[in-house]
Amino acid sequence: MELLDRYLQAVKTFLPKSRQNDILKELSENILSQMEDKEAELGRPLNEDEQAAIIKQHGHPMTVASRYRSRQQLIGPTMFPAYWFVLKAALLGAFAVYVVIATIAALIGPDPIQQIVQTFLRFPGVALYVFAWMTLTFAALDMVEGKFRSLDKWNPRSLPPVMKYADRIPRLNSALELVFGGIALMFLWSAAPRFSYLTIGTPIGDWHLSSAWHALVVPVTLLMLAGMAQACVNLIRPHWTQFRSTVRLITAGGALVILYFLLNAGDLVVLRGTNALGHGDVVQIVNRVLFYILVATAIAYAVDALWQIRRLIVQSSKFRGLGGFKTCV
Repeated sequence: MELLDRYLQAVKTFLPKSRQNDILKELSENILSQMEDKEAELGRPLNEDEQAAIIKQHGHPMTVASRYRSRQQLIGPTMFPAYWFVLKAALLGAFAVYVVIATIAALIGPDPIQQIVQTFLRFPGVALYVFAWMTLTFAALDMVEGKFRSLDKWNPRSLPPVMKYADRIPRLNSALELVFGGIALMFLWSAAPRFSYLTIGTPIGDWHLSSAWHALVVPVTLLMLAGMAQACVNLIRPHWTQFRSTVRLITAGGALVILYFLLNAGDLVVLRGTNALGHGDVVQIVNRVLFYILVATAIAYAVDALWQIRRLIVQSSKFRGLGGFKTCV
């Protein structure tokens, strides 16, 4: 039958050469048997449309050939979930690193915008590099697993205890913390470049930040970098809630020290210039408002520090009940 021969020829194209003859013989016998049964049922030879209907039931030549191949994809279904999880974590980690690099480049470079754009234009190449190496690595692991079947030797008793809590940091939150932390850091350094004082000209004089701000640029920068580093880690490890609480407790404590220094530094803004005479009451109002803002900020940090201490106590008790911190990794 010409139609059957054409079908077998198409299937043969996609079959492994070592098994082509055996597979085609088996497939041909199955199709011919079905055609003979149909002819016996109808009491006449099949026309071409009826032959095509029976052949179509077996599927497209590529689909039929795929059933006789032991490996259908680069990474099989056993390893693919792990591959997908690690690939996303690696890409997120690489992106987080590039956010930090872009921030640092903007701080030390002469043209912050150009430095940021150039840094992120290089990220697609890095992402492709990460994707290629992750894919090749898991393809190799999948081949090894297919040969040695090591996953079949697992022991149910080796599974970690059940985690009875849903304490997980959303990755979106960590990503937003990282991005806005970088923006705030760039704003800080653009407002006080090279540790100089901020000066704003007005019709009544020049507003200047007092010398109290001068010594705080580096400590504030370190606290902000610590927060960005914590966000990077939690992008990859969203279950590391103890780590997040610990870093936030440390940064809250550092912020309280800085705020204490500012609250005891006297006037934080001064007005200079020949036109500033007679506007001392304006300066007092500005400093008073700024004082209350700093007090409110200090209260917020104190409450956050107490909240993080409470969270650490609760998390420690849960982790002890679950067999330790390693169960959340």
